[in-house]
Amino acid sequence: ITLAESDIQNGVYDTMGIEIVPPLRVKRMETVNSTFTLAGEFTNLPTDFLEIRELWLSSQADWMPLRFTPPDLYDSLYGSSDSGPPVAYSIIGTQARVGPGASATDVCRIIYYAKIPGLVASSTNWLMTFSPNCYLYGALRHLAPYTDDAENAAVWHAGFVTAVKGLQMAEKRGALGTAMAARAVGVTIT
Repeated sequence: ITLAESDIQNGVYDTMGIEIVPPLRVKRMETVNSTFTLAGEFTNLPTDFLEIRELWLSSQADWMPLRFTPPDLYDSLYGSSDSGPPVAYSIIGTQARVGPGASATDVCRIIYYAKIPGLVASSTNWLMTFSPNCYLYGALRHLAPYTDDAENAAVWHAGFVTAVKGLQMAEKRGALGTAMAARAVGVTIT
């Protein structure tokens, strides 16, 4: 089950590094923390962090979006300057780097994709509720090498790929609550 969760969150790749199943990123995985307090330039990310969506800095009047800067460009653009309010961030390992001029009194709103709550540690989670077949086929495909059941291994792998991609398609269609309402613009009904 833990291996299936890892595959769902991180994706599945073949031996050449080609993506077979992309990492699952759906609205139910999004988490908002509006009291993410910086520790200075480098701050530990939440323990359930998978991937960042947005980072905003709190100012006296409003929230200011920070611009993502790749780690290899961060130093050349901002260096270790400690002047001015922070305008950018980068992700270095398990830390957020914010600057220039980030201080331990700065509060941010971080929106990120969180890990799926582990099913082994609890009796259920949102993924088990919405797509139990992800767990079923994901666990069975990891069991296959230990049971020497090559005939069913391909079936379980295909079932897993279909289940995860089905969740991703449901998200795109709005079946998980993400669709925008359609409205007619410039139409006159008489």
